[in-house]
Amino acid sequence: MDASGAASPLLRALRVQGDEPQLGRLIAAACSISAEACRDFLEVLLRAASDPYSDAGKNAAEHLRALPDDVHCEQQRALYEPDFPAGPLGTVDLSFRGARGWQLICELKINSRYERTQLQRYIKAGVPFVSVVRQPGSADPNLQRDANWLGEVAWSDIRPGLERLRLPQADAKLWRDILELIASDGDFDPKRGRPKPSAADEALVSQVRRTLTMALARVLSGHRDEDTKAFLDGLQSPVQRRNSDWVGVELRQERRDHLVMSVWLRHAASQSPEVEIWWDAPGRSVARSLSQALRQEHFGPYPRDDDTAPQWFSRRTVAVADVLSKGAPAAVMSTVTKALIRLDAIGAFDDYLL
Repeated sequence: MDASGAASPLLRALRVQGDEPQLGRLIAAACSISAEACRDFLEVLLRAASDPYSDAGKNAAEHLRALPDDVHCEQQRALYEPDFPAGPLGTVDLSFRGARGWQLICELKINSRYERTQLQRYIKAGVPFVSVVRQPGSADPNLQRDANWLGEVAWSDIRPGLERLRLPQADAKLWRDILELIASDGDFDPKRGRPKPSAADEALVSQVRRTLTMALARVLSGHRDEDTKAFLDGLQSPVQRRNSDWVGVELRQERRDHLVMSVWLRHAASQSPEVEIWWDAPGRSVARSLSQALRQEHFGPYPRDDDTAPQWFSRRTVAVADVLSKGAPAAVMSTVTKALIRLDAIGAFDDYLL
């Protein structure tokens, strides 16, 4: 994280929200750095699972007391029933082994649900088993009868402990930054939230809204003055919209409320915002020659398999160097203006100016 609290664009580019295998790889990597870090993780996990009022919680407390100092982690371990090793029971996210035969398997859930009979199958491996989820309560209550079932643990309950793993200083800072990014994505929350734009996204698109019409006017200044003026005068005031974690601004024709173009963005708090430029044809379809030119300018149709579709869009990531040198609003508008120039060059606005 930088001084403003924004995630590094490198971390943001590597991080995939809601990706359980990626989170498993991250935890396994942290546990591989040292036996101390691995033991710390297991202690955090088993303390959270311990509960004197449930059978699973008692099992977890007992397993915690037996936790050895020297433990190591394995990711994506295939499980087998001891008496029937030929048939795999499934693949668990994390597996831990230590001295004196100590073992634990751990399943990680963010947005996905348990597969049908998944817990029942994994418990047949005969290894103590714990699951980390957004909100405990979806496991089969009958599992309480099995001595190897240690219960479910909430991400929100273990997150503070995860920040204190004993890692080298450089690794510890990176680890905490990644955890903060995961938390900001909402993956540790008890309930999955609906994606929404950040305050930085809203502020940035407000600035884009104030300058978009002027940018379009500059791009079209090479056309006949009366045609350009009539087109621009017929546009509604730019309107701000939201769609999931994207926030955008639309330009529409006043007379028939027809969408001409829109600009959408997200991740403005990072140093590499994502921008989508959408262009709408004035008619119900696009000529083949224009569709070919649009593709050459890295625009794609919507729907994606229809080259005659009236809607086309291009997604671009604003260069970090541009954001740092110009500031986010100017860097975004520079990206948008370049796209408008190319659209004008291939005649995308010609029919609007007739």
